[in-house]
Amino acid sequence: MKTIFKNFYKSFLPERLRLNIRSLINISSYPTEIENLRKELLYLKVLHYYEHNNITQYRNEIEYLNKLGTLTPFPYKRTDKELTNINGYYDDIKKMPFVLHKKKKLYFPRHYNVEKAKQTYLNYFIGENILEGGFLEKAPHQYTTESFSVINEDIVLDIGAAEGLFLLDVIERVKKGYIFESEKIWKEALSATFEPFKEKVTIINKFASNKDSYNELTIDSCLKNEHGSIFIKMDVEGSENLVLSGAKNVLSRKNNIRAACCTYHNQDDAALLELFFENLNYSTEFSNGYMLFHLDKNIKPPYFRKGVIRAKKNVDEI
Repeated sequence: MKTIFKNFYKSFLPERLRLNIRSLINISSYPTEIENLRKELLYLKVLHYYEHNNITQYRNEIEYLNKLGTLTPFPYKRTDKELTNINGYYDDIKKMPFVLHKKKKLYFPRHYNVEKAKQTYLNYFIGENILEGGFLEKAPHQYTTESFSVINEDIVLDIGAAEGLFLLDVIERVKKGYIFESEKIWKEALSATFEPFKEKVTIINKFASNKDSYNELTIDSCLKNEHGSIFIKMDVEGSENLVLSGAKNVLSRKNNIRAACCTYHNQDDAALLELFFENLNYSTEFSNGYMLFHLDKNIKPPYFRKGVIRAKKNVDEI
């Protein structure tokens, strides 16, 4: 067995992988190194797949990965657009760092330092393009566009909010905001960020789900006493289908309802969510480009996935 592995190690693995395996033997941080090795193997697997399959749909993405030399969830090169005037500070009273977003304080957990807060904020804009777009050639994780956005007096649900940047960005024009974030790490920071808007923002430290329980709440229950136009933004680590099944009453209302939901966590999410919304007579579109979500241990060909589906209630239903 040792001889077989030795021959495989020397003859078949690329030198860069052999170095990684060699270093793994000598270090104590096994989980990190093992994950890096898994990522490296997947990178080679993706390139090998497209080298031996005549698929042109993702040609530009594969060319970019070849030049980059590693995996990235967003296989597109940067544009010349820059994000300027990023101001980060430390709140001595609240004991948390924050950045200024459109002159509003966006807080981060107290174990962050100011530099980490600034870098995280930068990644939302430039790495993920979740709001404005324009920093990469394509923006597969962008929730809104000029024609698909939060409008005045919307009721906005930010589901899987993390730091709450999406809602904070539009807070002045919303009628009511609901934040779903179950991770305790964000509880204190979210309360600090939305303290100036507490009259119209409700923070729900539960999972959005398809049932109501001690730590779960459905969209239908959340909005049972709310009426008007609704915008739903959702990033719940692959549970989007589950959460939407607890929102059928809301989604069936004759209101101006829009939803932007992530579709990249699971292999079939894009097709499933598209069918779900179309069955409710919503028009749908996908964000521009593809993501390569290498954190999914079950990822398989064609590897690339649509990032966000945008669904809008058809006019004849309003």
